[in-house]
Amino acid sequence: MDLLNAMRNFTTVVDAGGFSQAAIRLRISKATISQSVKNLEDHLGVRLFNRNTRHVKLTEEGIEYNERCRTMLAEIEQIQLNLMKRKAEAEGRLCVEIPYALGKSYILPHLQEFAKAYPNIETTVLLNPSSGRLIEGGIDIAVQLGTLPSSSLIARRVYRMRHIACASPGYLELAGRPKTPFDLRNHQCIGFWSPEHHRVSDWLFERDNEIIAHAPNGSLHFNSSEAAIELALQGGGVIYMPDLLVRDALRDGRLVSLLPEWSTRERPIYLVYPDKRYMPTKVRAFADFIDAIFRRMAAGEEAPEHPSQSLSPADISSELDVA
Repeated sequence: MDLLNAMRNFTTVVDAGGFSQAAIRLRISKATISQSVKNLEDHLGVRLFNRNTRHVKLTEEGIEYNERCRTMLAEIEQIQLNLMKRKAEAEGRLCVEIPYALGKSYILPHLQEFAKAYPNIETTVLLNPSSGRLIEGGIDIAVQLGTLPSSSLIARRVYRMRHIACASPGYLELAGRPKTPFDLRNHQCIGFWSPEHHRVSDWLFERDNEIIAHAPNGSLHFNSSEAAIELALQGGGVIYMPDLLVRDALRDGRLVSLLPEWSTRERPIYLVYPDKRYMPTKVRAFADFIDAIFRRMAAGEEAPEHPSQSLSPADISSELDVA
């Protein structure tokens, strides 16, 4: 039995003063509404109406139940209205998880804009490595890096980090500029030591369906992006790094991009959240806001505010190093 529907049918009979008028109001048959009330009485184990051929009258139990029904139905209606309002208006509490370095350097500088745009959203930001435990952790939406494990969560890719081979102008002045990936064999290539695979990671280049995997052959390799970048800035050789790590050094000329006509390894950044069919407006608002940040970043329209003051490559290396 649909209890809520039976309760609504019962109160309609009370308001209409009988089953026939209630059936007309609800646009159902008199037999249907009569059976609904009978099922409700059987469920409760009490008689709600005294009936005769011409009139229906509430019993003592019916009077009490009518009052309670109206209170309950009003509360349910108010809950539904509140939920519909929250869906239409971005408000409520929002819990967000963002990897520490990525968030601090590229997202946190903009969060005040989000707070001003959505003053009715109370946002809690957890700066953690991506846990992948949204539902268990009570997290509404998260930013995650790299390949995602299979799950029932929805993932929206907001940025695709691209690796860049680069070196300092001083190094290139002495060693020359490579014209193809094969020329890297004649350069000091500073590699990243993968703790997962226990070896130096290859550098991948692709063009016209040709894929070249270059094994860095320099005399120094590191398990830290900070160390590799610092050595490259000092003229120590060529590095192969995600664009987010070297974009500022490239912009101000401390590093120079190499082999731009070749495609390189990519690593996506995702927004992850539960089933989007029932996505609250507050979550959709935050997702669209983050998406806009990375779209501007991808278009080169906006750089982080004072990145050298807010974050060093050491902070970000543990999250963005790729095996």
